[in-house]
Amino acid sequence: MPVDDSAVPGAQLRHARLLGYGAPAVARATGARIAVVGAGGLGCPALRVLASAGVGELTIIDDDVVERSNLARQTLYTEADIGTPKVDAAIGALRAAAAGVDLVGKSMRIDAATAVDALAHADLVLDTTDDWPTRYAIADACSELGVPLVWGSVLAWDGMLTTLLPGGAVLDDLAERSAQLAAPARDCASAGVFAPLCAEIGAAMAGEALRLAAGLDAVMAGRVRIWDARRGTVRDLPLSPADSPAPGRSSDTPAPRGSSDAPSPGWSSDAVRPSNGSRRRIETTTSIPRTTLADLAPGTLILDVRPAAQPALDVDNAIDYQRASLEHLAAANADGTLDELIPLDRPLVVACALGPRARHAAELLRAAGADARVLDGGIPALAPHITTQEPSR
Repeated sequence: MPVDDSAVPGAQLRHARLLGYGAPAVARATGARIAVVGAGGLGCPALRVLASAGVGELTIIDDDVVERSNLARQTLYTEADIGTPKVDAAIGALRAAAAGVDLVGKSMRIDAATAVDALAHADLVLDTTDDWPTRYAIADACSELGVPLVWGSVLAWDGMLTTLLPGGAVLDDLAERSAQLAAPARDCASAGVFAPLCAEIGAAMAGEALRLAAGLDAVMAGRVRIWDARRGTVRDLPLSPADSPAPGRSSDTPAPRGSSDAPSPGWSSDAVRPSNGSRRRIETTTSIPRTTLADLAPGTLILDVRPAAQPALDVDNAIDYQRASLEHLAAANADGTLDELIPLDRPLVVACALGPRARHAAELLRAAGADARVLDGGIPALAPHITTQEPSR
């Protein structure tokens, strides 16, 4: 039967009807406990997005107070907040946008001695801080606790984002610890910062955290995204161990380490170190199951989910075929008629020309309770059974 979004809070209805997200992901996000370390240029936009997305609990950790120089980029604050602890000002600003979200403030500075206790309650952590001793303390604590870490940085015109999952790459793979801790500190006060870049990276960090909280894949695991706002470029590089940083790169803008050993975007609870039992382990969804024509289960229906403008195929009697575009499936799911359009009690194998539409359709059908798989090779794999139409790409 179709996904019931009647229990979804009104503010999250667009999430509930989003293909690949849906009401189950909304429900998982409302149970997530997320710690955001730093309520500054990256933390402010990340907190705003996560609060509006309805996560269960947001813990805000910061030891600073609001200054006038913060206001251009730390968008939770106003002139009236100057001199107020950032934790208190952030919670005050988020209350209206965070109905149902438990906001917890910790006015403290995290270091190697306090990080584990400060983060022990979290399902996942965002590190938006700007100094390397704190960054390594947070990363070490997340590794010890077995929780994902969404890591971001911004300085001057440059920024970075990656996700460090239990059992995968660690912060030391991004930046050599001894070099970073020995280098003179640079921050926004000395180097300046392009304010819109803070909003862009902070929102991207929130998006990555929300995907994890909702049980989806962490798209930034095993790679690092690099922004050059002065030139308007964004690029992704693989992240995994290497012997030395790239020549000529300064210690405060570390080079990502690339190799073919980059970990997979998904992660398994098997890689998580034992927890104290009070923290919910966040697990990404497994990949949508796939099958080949040769391995079809008896009674399988093949669904062709290409765009409606593509013609239906004429196929022989060896396979059971139905045409239903992805958009048609989504509309039927939204109005509660999916089970009238598709026999959800039969094994379903979904096909499109290139793959993405089939994966989205299979996610939708599986969320509705169907046994749905993706056809290896897509529509072209049906060529031996097509009598008049060529597989359309």
